[in-house]
Amino acid sequence: GAALILGVLKNGTSIYSTKPQFVAGVANKQMTAGTRSTDVFAAYDRITFKVTQKGSSVAGKGVRFMLKCRADG
Repeated sequence: GAALILGVLKNGTSIYSTKPQFVAGVANKQMTAGTRSTDVFAAYDRITFKVTQKGSSVAGKGVRFMLKCRADG
């Protein structure tokens, strides 16, 4: 099967140059970390979470997104 690829967008633009993914056939369903191209956010930025590729044709058990952040200042 294919990988499940996830996306996080800031104001419609991906925050990743390489998106995180769950590669088909990897033991323990471990996620391959993406490479962030930005980590700067401002008040009123619109953050969108997307599944950009659904993976294999066999249905899974779902995906849960979490955003861990801290406000400076």
